[in-house]
Amino acid sequence: MRLARLSPAQPRVLLSSLVAAALTGAPLISHAQPVGEPPYCEAPVVRREMLRSERGNPLYLSPEAMLERDGELLLAGQFSAEFVRQGQGMYDIGEQNHVLAVLRRRDGTVRTFGHFPIDGREPADVRVVALGREGWGVLVLGAVRDSQPRIPRRGALYFAPLTEAGWGAVVTVPLPAGVQPVAPMARHMVQQGDRIIASMNADSGGSVSGILLVERRGGVWRSRFIGSPSVSYTAIALDGGTNELAMAVVAVNRATQRDRNSLFLSYPDRKHDSLKLLVSGLEAPVHHPRMHSTSRGLSLAWTAHLPVEGGVSMRAMQLAVESGLPLAPRQLASSPGFVTTIADRFPLAIVVSAHASDSLALALYFLPAPSVGVRLTYRSSFAEVADATRGSGSEIVVALLAASSDGSHLIKELLWIEPRCRSDAGRDSATGATSPDRRTPHVPTLPLAGSSAAVRKRM
Repeated sequence: MRLARLSPAQPRVLLSSLVAAALTGAPLISHAQPVGEPPYCEAPVVRREMLRSERGNPLYLSPEAMLERDGELLLAGQFSAEFVRQGQGMYDIGEQNHVLAVLRRRDGTVRTFGHFPIDGREPADVRVVALGREGWGVLVLGAVRDSQPRIPRRGALYFAPLTEAGWGAVVTVPLPAGVQPVAPMARHMVQQGDRIIASMNADSGGSVSGILLVERRGGVWRSRFIGSPSVSYTAIALDGGTNELAMAVVAVNRATQRDRNSLFLSYPDRKHDSLKLLVSGLEAPVHHPRMHSTSRGLSLAWTAHLPVEGGVSMRAMQLAVESGLPLAPRQLASSPGFVTTIADRFPLAIVVSAHASDSLALALYFLPAPSVGVRLTYRSSFAEVADATRGSGSEIVVALLAASSDGSHLIKELLWIEPRCRSDAGRDSATGATSPDRRTPHVPTLPLAGSSAAVRKRM
């Protein structure tokens, strides 16, 4: 397939073909407290680069998992495309869906790893974890190939260690009888010593009817199914106050007929545990929760969809849970496009706080009580945050899907941000040109859809 400047309809078709193949109780808290506009400083971009293959070709990888360890960065995703230059402004898709993971080494070189064999199935979701001496661990939801794939996609779970030498032995994760995991998995996996835990929606008879928890301890996998009707999302983390496994669940509160997507909290390792309602979804349904541990408990961030006349107003929200008790939720920003938290002793929330016609503004808030905001402005006719992770030291790595300078293609770009105020930040920020020794040559990699909606479907 050869790519050149495309008509408005063509990018949407190609982008779709590459990317879209794919309770009870009263709320403990109810009213959100808007965060006052904090003082800001600009966040300098330490470096920026385009994702490429070993051959130097631009590489698209669907934004599903990203993790940094000791200067190495691992990215993994179910869809990929490598672009080979065929002339001025012309590219062939040399290979499609041949890469499952990309390892960026400390020296900036990369190595790609293809799909490991999973009995005629294809990846439907991917998550990664650091394994110490074992390298990395990759958990894949493998779905049966289908010319018209169902959404949500169901399948089996596979796990394999990954090192510089390649994939290790692929293990099929045992599941309870009659239970199938449903894509997508919770964005983060949890580590506790040699224990690795992942959560995801699951069904036990043809409909999404609960939560599947899988864990690896001593190299052995176990799984358990927790029945919970009408589950939309899950997220897991270790409670920093008690070191217990905590799970955030977004589901319909069946005690209220008009409820949509309320936020619950559970401690699944406790005997006789039950879901505790944190935030009611009556007025503003909860979407895409992210959760990380803090020194005294938990920090959750999510997008609340508030119905308003003529549409929906999205708000970035944050909630801290300390000593088992939730504090009042805070509104971080209005009209966000992406909300997540980043694990650290002092967790951060990263929010797309503004999306103008020519820029993407990111705000980083120290949690659970933000006082100073660190802001980066990325100039582009289109940009979406795909993921973010803690880098070496105090750096944060942000993966972007951004438009090329002519607005006709997407590029996969990585930004290393230093979340500290600097007096000379403007000299090397993402607001314009980078310093000469850090300049990245422009190479278009993927046609741009007519709007950002097609990309958001993959996030």
